[in-house]
Amino acid sequence: MIRRGLATTPVSRWPTWSPLTLCVVLAVSGCSVNKPFQGDGYTRPADADRLLLMPIDIEMGEISAAGMYEPKVEWTEQSLANVTHALNAELGARSVEVIPYRSPEGPIELEPDHTQAVKLFEAVRQTIFEFKYAPASAMAASPRLATKRDKFDWTLGESVTPLRQDYDADYALFVVMQDTQPTAGRTAMNLLMAYMFLSIDTSDNQFGFAALVDLHSGDLIWTNLIASQLGDLRDPTTATESVSRLVQDIPL
Repeated sequence: MIRRGLATTPVSRWPTWSPLTLCVVLAVSGCSVNKPFQGDGYTRPADADRLLLMPIDIEMGEISAAGMYEPKVEWTEQSLANVTHALNAELGARSVEVIPYRSPEGPIELEPDHTQAVKLFEAVRQTIFEFKYAPASAMAASPRLATKRDKFDWTLGESVTPLRQDYDADYALFVVMQDTQPTAGRTAMNLLMAYMFLSIDTSDNQFGFAALVDLHSGDLIWTNLIASQLGDLRDPTTATESVSRLVQDIPL
């Protein structure tokens, strides 16, 4: 189960984006990636000024000497607090009113009427990654939705209507982040491999994805992916830097 900002929900787990594929993105692009996309011809309406901040999907874990991934609840909670604070500060500096998603009391983490929109977003997110962020070699291997490769044309459709009606909001912002850190044993192994002139796996990878959705049309207006082999979301300063990179080009 992943801790989300303002809610605890099992709706999604990051591994639906293969860590191996994300590492390939870093390998192809270098030690840092920042790739925003925006819908063609989008102009922000003058009276659109209410932003619904959806629960933040975040997880932090550790890579063992054997290369096994283990989620860390305490690290995740600390990272969640840092990212939430940084997001509120970044969005508060823009000309929008930020409305946090209010998680219902009890075992259900999302209102039933909102679940469809979140699940559809997760599916669309996977497809966007495949056709907008994955290396060209990976995209060439998949013929699916070939017409999407040169377009930014994604929507959640009418599934977002309950969110707009319940929160009287114009936009919704979805944020997903993951950070992995190596154990001391993993670090020692990397140093040994470097000494032997072998390939080094840093086991220290940070990824973030954000999407801005127009709640009137359901269309995705903007997305951004950040990926880095540096940083630690447990640290407030570096978490703030990561969030700043994640939303720096958001059209608000």
